[in-house]
Amino acid sequence: MTEKEALKLAFPNADEFDLHRMIATKTQRAELAERLGIRLPSRFFKYYRCKQDGKLIGRAIVDEAPGKYHPFEYLLAVDPAHKVHAVEILNYHEKYGFEVKQDSFKDQFKGHSPEDSKHLERDIRIIAGATISCQSLIESIKRQLIYLDVMTEAKDAKQSGLFLRPSSKLPAQLNNESSGEKLVHRKRGRLLMGTFLEIQAYGSSEASIDHAMNLAFEEVDRIEQHLSTYKANSQISQLNQHGADAPVALSHEVFELLKRSKEITHQTNGAFDITVGPIVQLWRHANNSVPDARAIEQSTKSVGMHHVHLDEKNLTAWFDTKGVRVDLGGIGKGYAMDRAAEMLKQQGIQRAMLSFGGHILALDPPPGKSGWNILIRDPDQEDAFIHDMEIQNASVATTANDQRGYRINGKRYSHIIHPATGLPVEGKASVTVITKIAEEGDALSTALFASEEGHMENSLFPTALSLGPGSILYSQFH
Repeated sequence: MTEKEALKLAFPNADEFDLHRMIATKTQRAELAERLGIRLPSRFFKYYRCKQDGKLIGRAIVDEAPGKYHPFEYLLAVDPAHKVHAVEILNYHEKYGFEVKQDSFKDQFKGHSPEDSKHLERDIRIIAGATISCQSLIESIKRQLIYLDVMTEAKDAKQSGLFLRPSSKLPAQLNNESSGEKLVHRKRGRLLMGTFLEIQAYGSSEASIDHAMNLAFEEVDRIEQHLSTYKANSQISQLNQHGADAPVALSHEVFELLKRSKEITHQTNGAFDITVGPIVQLWRHANNSVPDARAIEQSTKSVGMHHVHLDEKNLTAWFDTKGVRVDLGGIGKGYAMDRAAEMLKQQGIQRAMLSFGGHILALDPPPGKSGWNILIRDPDQEDAFIHDMEIQNASVATTANDQRGYRINGKRYSHIIHPATGLPVEGKASVTVITKIAEEGDALSTALFASEEGHMENSLFPTALSLGPGSILYSQFH
């Protein structure tokens, strides 16, 4: 079943389904941790408010429960007092255990409330041959009942959690009846380029999605072999080792990436610079004192893209001074995401989203939805967000000042260093850039964070939106 079909089955008289998203406050998260018996419960919670003639008649949650090999989606429907009204299984992919879909099993949940959820394991009889699926569904429903109890008022009075902007009504959000699409959803991740790449996608079958994802992961791994500064035999490592002695031959792919990096350096008046490594290392290894002016000045002598020379005819690069080092970490992940997305498209996967260390690249939206929902975290409050949006066929890259940095003599310094001054950037909390191409967003979010006010007042950024003190969102298109 689709979400809409399950919602209409659970609430046949409802004429309105509103999707609401909430984020737990610190107090709520502490209560969730105690009641769930886990240390760090998720802060995120979403549910549908189901109405008839404007009156609330129930709520519904769509979630996943783990099977033996594959997760399966289900819908939990409750009445306004949070007593279970219905449980529906949307999809089930296992060869065994499908008995979890039987009404005789699902109907056992009816009438249970958050107060007696702790007894679900005792009250619900599992089915022999479907033990894993039954137990995981019980645990998942128990968790969602507790979230309902903590995050919402039973009579839908005052909302207690941080409430995000409601999404569109059901017709715009859930169903794509005109297309008749029946697509499978898959989500997988892999550790690559020093961080975690997660891909979720929709396709005609699990096998086709997995094949496409494997090719995407392999493509990112291939790129990492060329760009990594931690792999001695990578092209970038070879350039750093020998570039001051003689021209180093590069592949066309790596050469073009260096060329585009140099162009972005020019466009951003030097705010983006792949040679800033020596200054970063100076601050990273500072002990109990701020690097002195002489040390900073010395380190900046080998910084600057004017030291990097490119020979397009021979596809070679070299440095005109000792100590120059290039690091494509500020643009390489974005490039790798673009290539991974292209691999998915080549295999017929058009509906997908890639998340790479907080950098998002969205393709076509999920079936029946107008976009992929993206939240921008508040850098000043751990449990808050400053903006949410829906995107499709776009990239969202955020550089923030709260996750990394240097603490010297009790003072915290940003990890973003301005290439020209050699000093950490001050006065900015976060910068988010929306672009069509992930590579550009990757580079420009760092450049904007490092730039001084007014340094890039040109055609690069026609749209700018303040998201609060020190936080800015830039978009290259409307």
